[in-house]
Amino acid sequence: MSRNDEYYKACVVLPFPEVHDDRDERSVPELEHLVAKLDAGYRLEAIEYGLGLIRHYRDNDLVPTIVGTLLTQQGRPDAVEDIVRNALPNCPRRYRLYAMAGQAALAQNRLANAAVWWSRSAVAQCQVIDYQVYTPFYNLAHAAVVLNAYHEAESFLAMSAAIDPQAPHLSQDLEALLEPLRSQWVAEPLLRVLQHIEVNYLHSER
Repeated sequence: MSRNDEYYKACVVLPFPEVHDDRDERSVPELEHLVAKLDAGYRLEAIEYGLGLIRHYRDNDLVPTIVGTLLTQQGRPDAVEDIVRNALPNCPRRYRLYAMAGQAALAQNRLANAAVWWSRSAVAQCQVIDYQVYTPFYNLAHAAVVLNAYHEAESFLAMSAAIDPQAPHLSQDLEALLEPLRSQWVAEPLLRVLQHIEVNYLHSER
């Protein structure tokens, strides 16, 4: 298999089956304490508390997603990889983890990796028909613009807005961040990924 085909497969074939999971924040009562620490300005303490919660709620994706997001916001996106790798085999719902990992990769300017994670999150949400996280669709829309795939960009933006009507529209700053994708080797397989998701998942949702 060529490198391009391997990248394409990594984006559109999920490493684990996605399972619908109705659990929300109420499934982890201790999140109230984590939020209280955040509200009080104790972000580092909140992260440490969250890391402890992960060990107690090993099959719940909400806690590692929150902790990973906080780590990225604290300028520690490199610490997210271990959290994601440990959480993925245990959590039935994974699309939030994929989306969070994509944001961490973006923070490290690992654009090809970020697109893999965003694509997985988009595919996973579409497979279980549970649209909760708009950022993967929003980010992939900008990747599509960079690759001159304007039809696909329109579909991804439409899904982003359907998930969250308050979601932003096109961002010149995000487009600039993703601009290097245009000249990287992943441009060709990523374009195929965007086309695959649009044709197989998004077209029927428009």
